[in-house]
Amino acid sequence: ACSATMNLGGFIFLAVYILYMTGDLGLGPGGVGLVFALGEVGALAGAVIAPAAARRLGVGPTIIWAQLLAGLGGLAIPLAMLTPGIALPLVLFAEFFQWMMLVVYQVNALSLRQAVVSDRLRGRVTGTIRFITGGMQPIGALLGGILGELIGLRATLVVGVLTMLVAFLWVAISPLRAIKTIPHHEEARAPEVSLAPTAS
Repeated sequence: ACSATMNLGGFIFLAVYILYMTGDLGLGPGGVGLVFALGEVGALAGAVIAPAAARRLGVGPTIIWAQLLAGLGGLAIPLAMLTPGIALPLVLFAEFFQWMMLVVYQVNALSLRQAVVSDRLRGRVTGTIRFITGGMQPIGALLGGILGELIGLRATLVVGVLTMLVAFLWVAISPLRAIKTIPHHEEARAPEVSLAPTAS
């Protein structure tokens, strides 16, 4: 539910993001490219710090905090228009920080899922989750386009960010905060058959 809501908000946001940067903020191709490039650097940083964050805070709290911070980081982007003198640095920071937190969330959430879902069910669980979360992407993009026409680019970005923040509630009210380490699912094993020769 958290990832599905996050995807919905994220694609509402992405539907108007480039138009906002080029139109409202006046960024050229180089500026837009720099923003997305720094987002990839943030994703790499998130992959590096994700295990350390889980060890320090616990897996569950890391998932919760990373989700919250990813949503909050996105707020800086629609607010950048209010500070035109530092708009580009603000968007660069937000892009880096948001992607870093998203990857911290993803690494720990996926690791937890892989550990607790049995091998027998993992394919079905993963397929179901991908269907639901992936299905939110075109819906979010369509809503983002409609909202961009109706309420404007910046307001649509705010709607997208607020939707991403709502996604935090799914993990905040879950039992995740009590999970400090990744539990390991023990598959039921068939009794072993000895092939050693027996005395007759």
